[in-house]
Order: sequence, then structure tokens, then C-alpha cells
Amino acid sequence: MADLTAGINKKILFILISAACIFLIAGFLPKIRLFLISHGQEKPANQLDLGFPTFPVYPQAQLIHNEIVNDPTVENIEKRYLAVWNSNDQAPQISQWYQENIVQSGWTMSIPPADLTASIQQIEFQKEDTTLTVSIVRQKTVTEITLDYRPGPTIEANETEEEQ
Repeated sequence: MADLTAGINKKILFILISAACIFLIAGFLPKIRLFLISHGQEKPANQLDLGFPTFPVYPQAQLIHNEIVNDPTVENIEKRYLAVWNSNDQAPQISQWYQENIVQSGWTMSIPPADLTASIQQIEFQKEDTTLTVSIVRQKTVTEITLDYRPGPTIEANETEEEQ
């Protein structure tokens, strides 16, 4: 009987210590997250990674994914910037917003959407040698917005010297 009581007491003690540890850690999680954000280890929600170019983002969109991609398939382009957002709004509404706001930011629409009422739209903008492609796809209950930012070709130092 004494062994059974001692075993139960150890289990209760273990549960109490585990619960205390969980509550202690949970209390520190917000502080740990702020520390990581302030030291560059974690970024706040809906914020692009460091190094991304700035461009207008649809206001009712939530950032899902972004990446900087080395693209060896395109001559003289070192990086592409891809970002994916989701929104509850319909594709035509989002498309209209991009058509207005990207152009106001100094871009020229080089390829307009084929059908302004479609649930799948693609628009291409140019600014100097840079291309920004906005793809908008409505999926059941959410609209996915993909921005593909491709800077213009870079001239290598040795190519410039050869031309002179």
C-alpha cells in the first residue's frame, strides 16, 4: 500500500512540475518571439523577407510565402523575387486594384488581363528593365495572388571591358 501511495505521489508531483514548466514557458514565449524579431531571427507576420524590392501589395492580403530565387535559366538575371498572398476578395476586384496602384507607382502595364471578370488573371508590368507579373487565381474560398518580380539584366564587369 505504501508503495502504491508513493507511486501515485510521484506521478502527481511529475504532473504538477510539468504543468508549472508549461505555464512558465508559455509566459516567456511572447518575450522570446520579440527577442528573435529584434535580432533578425524571425520576421513579423505579413512582412517580406529582407532584401525584397518594394511594390504595392493588395491591402486585404495575407502573406503566405516569399522567396528570393537564383535563376540561372535566364541570361544575366541573378535573382527573382517571388511572393504569394491569399485574400478572401474576388479576382476581378484584386486585379482592378493592381492595375490602378501599380501604374500609379510608375509602372507601365505591358500585358493587361485577358478577361476582367475571370477568376484567373495575369497582368504584366514593366518599369525600366524590370518586369513584375501579377497572377491572380480564385480557388474555392480564397484568392491566391502571386507576384514575380524580375529585375532587368545585369551587365558583368568583364562584358563591359570587352565592349570598350
